[in-house]
Amino acid sequence: MACGEKSCCYHIPICGGFCAPTANPDESFWRHFSNEFTLPLAPRYMGLAPCVENSGCCTAVAKLGLPAADRHRKKVMALAAAANVVALILTIFATLGLTMNSSLLQSTHWVHGKGTGEAVEVYIGVSMMSEQIDCEKITQRENRLPNISICETGLKQAGFVQQSGSVYERNTEWKSEGVCVKEYIQGPDREILEGLCKQCKENMLPVTSLILSIVAQLPTLATNLQRATVYGDVNCQATMGVVSNLFSLVTSMMSLIGFRFACWRDLPRSIDGREVQWELGIGFRCLMVATLVKVLDAACHLLLPTPRARWTKPSPEITDVKDYMMLACEGSKYVEQGDAQPVGKPSEMVSE
Repeated sequence: MACGEKSCCYHIPICGGFCAPTANPDESFWRHFSNEFTLPLAPRYMGLAPCVENSGCCTAVAKLGLPAADRHRKKVMALAAAANVVALILTIFATLGLTMNSSLLQSTHWVHGKGTGEAVEVYIGVSMMSEQIDCEKITQRENRLPNISICETGLKQAGFVQQSGSVYERNTEWKSEGVCVKEYIQGPDREILEGLCKQCKENMLPVTSLILSIVAQLPTLATNLQRATVYGDVNCQATMGVVSNLFSLVTSMMSLIGFRFACWRDLPRSIDGREVQWELGIGFRCLMVATLVKVLDAACHLLLPTPRARWTKPSPEITDVKDYMMLACEGSKYVEQGDAQPVGKPSEMVSE
C-alpha cells in the first residue's frame, strides 16, 4: 500500500524522507535530502526543541561560521558529504582485516613483518595472526639448520601446516589462549616476543567498534545532507556535526595510537638473531585516513552557520516542524525583523 503524507514510511531514519512530499522551496535535488522528513525525530522535534534546538549550547555552536560559507552552503556540505563517502569506503576496506582467511589477510593486513630474506612473514589482522615460514630459505641462509627436515619437524610440532613446498603456515585467532606461544623461537627473545604479543593482543581494536564505525558513517553523512539547504538546516544538526565528529576523532585516534605502539612500534627489530622489518599495513592506514576525515567534516560544520532565523526561540504558536523550518526561507509570509521572535499562527504562514 502506498504511503500517505502522514505515513511513518517517510520518517524512516536517514532515507525515508528522500521521496517524501516536502515543503522545502529549494528547487534543486538537495531538497530530497534536506527537508522536514529527513530531520531526525521530526514528529517530536518541536516538543524537544527547548532542550536541544533552542538550547544555549546548540545556538552558540550554530552561530559559528563565516558568511562566505553560508553563500556556498551546498558546496561546503557537498565537500563534507563526499569526504564521508570516501571515509566510509576506507572504513569498509579496513574492516576486511577482520577476516579469518589468510590469503585475504595478506591484502588487508594491519601490520606486516618479514625477516631472514622473507623466509619468515607475519600478517597481523584484527581477528587473527598469520605466520608463514619457508624452511628451504631458512636452511639455505642459516648454518644452524643442517637440513630442511629439522625445520619442518619443528614447525609441525608448533602447529604449522604445510601450504606448498617448503612453506608452512600457522593461523591463530587473537582470542585463542595460545596465540602468543612461540615454541619455534629459541633463547631469551622468545619471552620478550611473547610479552609483546600479549601487549598487542590487549590493544587490539574490538570487532564491534569497527562494525559500529561503518554504521556511524551513515548518520554523519545524513547530517551533511540535512544542512545543505537553508530550509533543512537547524541548530541541532550543526551542533551534532561538530560534537560527534570531534568526540569520534579523539576516541578513535586513542585506539589507533594504542594499536600503533603495541602492535608495530614496540615490536623487536631482531628475533633470535634474525633481522625483522615491521610495517603498518593498508588496513590500518585506511582506517587512519578515514578517522582524519572527521577533522575536515567538523571544520565544514564550524564554517557554516545556521540561518539567522534559527538563532532565536520561535513563537510558542509554532508547533509544526514544517512551519519552524520555513522561518529561514525568504519569500515566505513569516514576519522576521532582525532577532525578534517571529509572530503569527502556523495556519496563517503559508509560503507563496
